This record gives sequence, structure tokens and C-alpha cells, in this order.
Amino acid sequence: MNFLLNEIELHIDDSLVEQAEKLLEANAISQLIETEKHLWIATVEDDFSYEIEIQITPSKIKAYTCDCNAFAHKEVCTHITAGLLKLRKQQQRNEKKKKQPKKIKKPKKLTTNSILKNINADDLIAFVRSYARDNRNFAIALKARFASAVNLEDSEEKYIQLMDTAINNAQTQASKISARASAVLHRFTTSLFEQAEDAIIEKNYAEGIFILKAIVLKIMPLLKWMEGSKKDMILLINTCLNSFKSLIDADIAPQLRTLIWNFAFDQSRKSFYRNNKLEDSIYDLLLAYANTSEKNQQIIAAIDDDLKSKTATENLNLLLIKMSLLEKEKRMEEFQLLIKENLSNPNLLLVAVQKSLKSQQLSYAKHLAKHGASISTEQEHLYRFKVSLLEIAKLQKKQSDIIKYANECFLLGFELEYLLLLKQEVKDWKSTKEILISQIQTLPFSLAKRDVLAAIFELEKDYPALLNYVSSTRSVDLLNKYSTILLDFDNEKTSVAYINILSEYLQNHIGRQAAVKVRTMLERLQINKEHKLVEKLLLHFRKEFSERHSLMEELNELVPA
Repeated sequence: MNFLLNEIELHIDDSLVEQAEKLLEANAISQLIETEKHLWIATVEDDFSYEIEIQITPSKIKAYTCDCNAFAHKEVCTHITAGLLKLRKQQQRNEKKKKQPKKIKKPKKLTTNSILKNINADDLIAFVRSYARDNRNFAIALKARFASAVNLEDSEEKYIQLMDTAINNAQTQASKISARASAVLHRFTTSLFEQAEDAIIEKNYAEGIFILKAIVLKIMPLLKWMEGSKKDMILLINTCLNSFKSLIDADIAPQLRTLIWNFAFDQSRKSFYRNNKLEDSIYDLLLAYANTSEKNQQIIAAIDDDLKSKTATENLNLLLIKMSLLEKEKRMEEFQLLIKENLSNPNLLLVAVQKSLKSQQLSYAKHLAKHGASISTEQEHLYRFKVSLLEIAKLQKKQSDIIKYANECFLLGFELEYLLLLKQEVKDWKSTKEILISQIQTLPFSLAKRDVLAAIFELEKDYPALLNYVSSTRSVDLLNKYSTILLDFDNEKTSVAYINILSEYLQNHIGRQAAVKVRTMLERLQINKEHKLVEKLLLHFRKEFSERHSLMEELNELVPA
């Protein structure tokens, strides 16, 4: 997204463009209309009818959507591409019409358009100059719209001046900015940001960078004085930081990269970013432009300074950044010391374990993972440490540890891959399986526990146990899930289970939702050609629940065999 309408073929795969052109040739697009300024909608006929929306500016594509499956998965599709191609052709036709000499007609009404077409250019300039003197908002809007056209000796300074003008117009003598003035200032700044985006897309990088820098520098100190739009302004500053970061892969001059780095580093020292939860964004920007060891060292020093004012619960991201940089700079003693000082922080230990695994320091990784498991108070942390210990055991080829941690991982997460690994490694699987099932049965009830026991019986093809388990749990969901297997195994007993479980379900659940669920289950039985069982269930339900109108209505919807 955010590319020029004239450069569609450079940003969208050729295969999509070819398919889109075929749709155009087949006149598959209808009703391409502009519902709002720069917002276009259209209908595309391609097997089914799809609706697309395209948002543009005069110079670029800003956003688009389509309700087809391809767009949901890839965020672009043939229908969007066809819409963009048609929109471009339509605009090109309009441009040609504008260039053709037109017969001069006398206007029937006095409108703004008719005045602009007939007024003398010098008179218009004089009027604009005079009106701008008397109307500060108009003067600011004029400067914002055409600032990029003015080449000052210092291009950066003109946007600083422009921001100062807008701010001075918004502030009262007491420096306060009312809610109304805040909203006006936010609209102005957003408009300026869009100009920065346009400049960057057109590869006028310096202009875009100067605008972004002016917005951040001038808006940030104002936030404490604003009575409204504060959250919107913080979000805009964050967007500006992300725009700086997006330039990392662009072909910008080295001096501009240095400018961004110096600006970001200076900003990172300001409390605003910590106080407004933008600390991660400013450090992400610094890391993106830290292309030398010296810059890495500067970030480490800055983090150390920040960590002095942070509690253990707040500093995780900074600690992780510092850990990565120490590793990158091969300052391993400090790396080890950082971990040692934070042995009570499971999140940091998890990252340290993975880094140690990556560098094949298996003994150290095992030591950290065991410690992490011993201090974990949350099951998620414990599970992840046990998974790491299992990974280490497999790398070290220690069968006893593989069995131990595969067993523990399975009991913590109920993931069948650990059950299969356990089955592969143990000698007496039958005994191990019985112990495992017994251990699961002692755990508190949960849907995960219910489901995993059924999954074990199915995996082991222990269909008598599966049928007994489904019958004992009285679970409609398990009955529905394993119905095909169980009916093939023992149709008579499974049919009895259907009558008992669904009858109990209907006794305990009333209303349309329960009726729909039962009807859906019977439809599935019909699809599987269990017509006798469906007939038996229908007779039973119509006899036992005849007063349940919603149930009777749903059952009457069933198509007869």
C-alpha cells in the first residue's frame, strides 16, 4: 500500500495484473463510483460478486479492501488490482479531457469555480495575500499546503517555522490549548504528516524527514498543555517514529541516516517517551539505525541510565534489548552477569535459554531452564521451560531426560506430539500409558483434560474405552466428534449413547440454540447414512419433548431420508 497509482505494475505481481486485465476485458467491473472524496467503491463479478473499496490521494493509493478469500489471506487480490487499473484508466481519460480545448461558456450561476476560472491571476494573488493577513487559520492552512513549493536556504527550518505559527495560533497567553484548538492543531499536523508521506513515496526523502522531525520536536512539549486530542497526538508521534524506521531500507543519503540517528538518540533521553509508553518505539528506531559498534555502546549506556529509574516489572524490554546488544558486541561477561542479576525474571530467562541454545551452550541453557522452572509461578512459564529442557535433552540424546520432560510437557500442555514422543522412547508403553491416564484423571476438570483423554483412547484405537468415556462424560461435543468411529465400532451401544446423552442435554438446555445443536447433529448422522438412528431419535424426541416448540420446529427442518 502507499504507492503511486501510476506504478501499479511495480508493486503487484504480474500474474495478478494479467488476471485483472482479463476481468477488465470481460467488463466484470461495474458501479465504480466515488462515494466520498477519494473513496471509491465498485462491484466485481468473478464467479461470485465481490465488493471492493479503494482510498486514494491525488498522488497515491492509501488503502483498499475486498471481501474475497484471497484478499483475507494475502491482503491483495485480482479484484482490487482490476479496480485500481480501471480507476487509473478513468483518471487518465479525465486528464485528457482537461487538456482538450473547451468552448468558453458563460456561467449561469456565480460559484467559486466560475470565479476562479474568470478571475485575473494577479487579482487572485492580491486577494489571497490580503485575506491571509486578516485570517490566521487561512494563512496557516495556506502555508501548510504550499510549504514544499518554497525553497528556503534551510529547508528544515521552514517546517519548524510552520509548526511554530500553528502552535502560536492555538495557544492562549497561559500556554493552554483548548479542546477545540487541540483538534484544529491535530488536523493541521495530520495534514502535514500526509505531505511527509507523499514526499517519501516520491523519494524526496529530505523533505519528508524534515517534516517528520518538525512534528515530533514541536508537538511533544505541548502535550502537557493540551485539553483535548492528547491521545491522538501521541499516536501521531508514534506513527512519525515508525515512518523514520521504515526508511531504513530506502536509498537515503548517509548524512540523512546520521541525522535520523542523532535525532532519535537525543529524543530517547527525554522522559516524554517513558511517560507515554513510547519507549519501545524510540528504542526500536535506535536499533534500526545502530549500524556501528559505537552506536550499540551508546544504546547500552542509555539503557543503563533508564534502568536506574525502573522497577523489575517494568524493565523487561530494556533488559532484552541490552542482552541482545551485549551478545552482539561479544561482551559475554556482562551478558552472563545481566542474567545472573535477573534470575528471578522468568521472561528474561526464557530468552536467555533460547540464546544459549542457539549458540549450542547446552549445559548453560539447561542450568537456566531448570532454575526458571523452579521459580515459575505461572503455568505458561513452567511449560515453556519444560519444553526447552526437552529440546536440550533431544540435542544431548539423553533418553531418560527425553522421557521425563516429554511426560511433563504433555501433562502441562496436553499436546499430542509429546505423547507420541513418549510412546516412541519408553519400553513398557502399556504401563506408562496407564500411569499417564491415571495422572490426568487426578487433575481438576477442564475441557482440555476432557478432550485429551478422549484423544488418547482414539490414538490408541481403544474404542471400548472411548465409548465408555464418552458415555460417562455425557459430552455432546465428544459424542459428535467421535460418532463415525464409534458407530462403526458398535452401532447399537453408540445409538443408546446418542439417545441418553442428547435426552439429558435437552433436559438441561432449553431454547433455540440447544434445538439447533441437536438438529445439526442429526443432519450429520443423515450425511453419514445413519438413517435408522435418526428415525429412532426423532421418534424419541417427539414423544419426550413434544411441548418444546423450538425443538419441534428445528426437527421438522430435517430433510427426510
